[in-house]
Amino acid sequence: MFASTFDLYCDGKFYRRLFPLISLGRERLDAIGKCISFLFQVFLMVGPCQRLLDKFCARIRSITTDMGVERKMANFVNIWPEFWAWIDPRAAIPTDVPRPSFMFPRCLQIAGWKHQFDLLVRACLCSLPFFPGWLEKLKAVVTLLRTRTLMDIITKQLERLGMRALSQMLIALKCPTFAEWRWGTLYTCCKSLERVLGSSSRAWDTSW
Repeated sequence: MFASTFDLYCDGKFYRRLFPLISLGRERLDAIGKCISFLFQVFLMVGPCQRLLDKFCARIRSITTDMGVERKMANFVNIWPEFWAWIDPRAAIPTDVPRPSFMFPRCLQIAGWKHQFDLLVRACLCSLPFFPGWLEKLKAVVTLLRTRTLMDIITKQLERLGMRALSQMLIALKCPTFAEWRWGTLYTCCKSLERVLGSSSRAWDTSW
């Protein structure tokens, strides 16, 4: 799912609005694929008129991203011909209409502040000798708790041992995926494990 928002400044006030949501195929995960997908969101909102599309893109002042491949969109050259060819390969693309050299001629590339602080927190924590190893162990525990087949075995064994309350707590436990670093994800995982880790560690048996 490709989601993006835009901030509209009007009469001294800012308004945040959501672009239409679209689903991306695997072939659209590179920089140009995401730029074309973004243009399609604009197309769905503004309409098929090229003049209005040009005006909208010319009024974009900045694109704020988490510094993935989307960061390249701010400096993209004009790719309207590629966009219209993607919409309809049979479309007649006018060549006599002047086009700006860049897709977003007044746009600046801005790094998302939340992502930047997230990277700073990671750098600080990873400078501690114990943290990298501890983080790998935490990810292993989260992976175990998210593996349904293994959790079914563990919770059934706990119920056989009369630990029904602990079994129900593990069943109700919600842990997000922790494949990549995010400070918010780390916090959520630790808060979720805090409720069950003590009881689970005392009841754990490697023979299961």
